Amino acid sequence: MITIPVYYVRGGTSSGAIFFKNQLPSGEILIEEILRKTFGVPLDGENRKNKQVEGIGKSKSTTNKAFIIDIDKNKKFVISNFAQLEATSNQIAWNVNCGNMSSAIPLVLHEAGLIKTIAQDNEITINNINTGKTLRCRIYPRSDQQLACCKIPGINEAYPRVDVAFVDPEGSKTGLALPTGNVRDRIHGVEVSCVDVVVPMVIIAADSLGLKGDEQAEILLTNPSLLQRIDAIRIEAGLRMKLRNKAGNLMSEQEIAVSTTLPKVGIVARSQLQQRGIRIIYLTPKEVHGSIAVSGGSCLAYACAQSGSIAADIFPVSVGESVPVEHYAGISEFEIDREDGRLLAKTVRNAQIIIKGEVMIHNPSPALLHYYSSLAITA
Repeated sequence: MITIPVYYVRGGTSSGAIFFKNQLPSGEILIEEILRKTFGVPLDGENRKNKQVEGIGKSKSTTNKAFIIDIDKNKKFVISNFAQLEATSNQIAWNVNCGNMSSAIPLVLHEAGLIKTIAQDNEITINNINTGKTLRCRIYPRSDQQLACCKIPGINEAYPRVDVAFVDPEGSKTGLALPTGNVRDRIHGVEVSCVDVVVPMVIIAADSLGLKGDEQAEILLTNPSLLQRIDAIRIEAGLRMKLRNKAGNLMSEQEIAVSTTLPKVGIVARSQLQQRGIRIIYLTPKEVHGSIAVSGGSCLAYACAQSGSIAADIFPVSVGESVPVEHYAGISEFEIDREDGRLLAKTVRNAQIIIKGEVMIHNPSPALLHYYSSLAITA
């Protein structure tokens, strides 16, 4: 058995682990072994019955997330590398970012006594490896050395507030905000908008699928013909968006079909909780999200500001206007703005550190055991 320092955190409505890069091996194979054992997912292949009882994961995509972070003290920014694990297989996706989980990074830095080293006016710059994009996260220290708190939908109590802003969020995976070249496309007889802002997403009007947009997740999940129809649209949209895999090659139809990260799907309708806003059922893409991802909400807000898009037909806004997004957990505010000529996608989250300690890796591979044994001998 070996032990590795880790923070178990919640950021927004997602939870997972944050590791410091200098406390992990450099090779991806060993890092992925650590992640699989930490979260209790299969080491090889697939096990559809896996319940993650051997790790910290909770069988949902929103609970199977990890960040590996590094700090550049000279340039004063954080480098983040995000991993999305799958509960029932050994698949680990390194091709997206998570805005919700990103909001926990400043809290880890604050607790570790590193915040003053890199923060400027309590704002932290995070350069994300997965997307090549930059985030700015701001926290609010109080005079009593604690952090100012707020509430967000889907979280019962108030926790430290974190403002999140994606800088130049267009084309996170494709290089284009509208990767098909159109503000809307017709796929399998359904009008959609394919948008890549923070995350690639296929936006579909609920009524075009025979839905009202307020159906509960349990109802959707018991309608296999509907889910198959949505997935067929998603796969074709992914091909038209020219999504690329880890090797930089265009993703095949099969790669998109099995992907647990790209593209996301947003089924939208008019808000029912208030007169002003838009409602979304967010698919991630294999699961129905219990609220809304920061990335998905930001992408939807951008689409609302694009005249002619599916979202703008429902709730048109201008850059600088707030977009209330209704979801299963309540209403979250997103905004697309400009600052010094650069586009920003902004929202407010809260986060918490649940556990600080060490993860115990039982039955490590010989290579992993050798790596940490060598560190112990050196020390």
